[in-house]
Amino acid sequence: MIIISDRFIDFWGKMIGSPNLKGVPILFWIIVRENSKPWVIRHEERHLRQRLELLIVPYEILYLIEWIIRRVFRGTKNANKKTIFEKEAYDNDGYLLYIENRKPYAWFKYYWK
Repeated sequence: MIIISDRFIDFWGKMIGSPNLKGVPILFWIIVRENSKPWVIRHEERHLRQRLELLIVPYEILYLIEWIIRRVFRGTKNANKKTIFEKEAYDNDGYLLYIENRKPYAWFKYYWK
């Protein structure tokens, strides 16, 4: 289910330090800005699929651990865009049918990229 809420996206973006946030998957919903482009929804659908594969909580733990390693220990700016989950989502933004053709745990190969 897709929920439209500019206020929530603004709030969440401030909380995580990403003021240009366009959307976010939370539990089983995708929350996006009112005038979101279709690629934003597809991008967040990929994250929703990743979350469901890992039963949500392990996804959040892995994402957080990787973000901390990249941000704190390596000093990477925009560490959230460098996680394996984001790499998979961004690399496949151009494929309209990626969700339908995606293999389970496709994000795993991004550990070695």
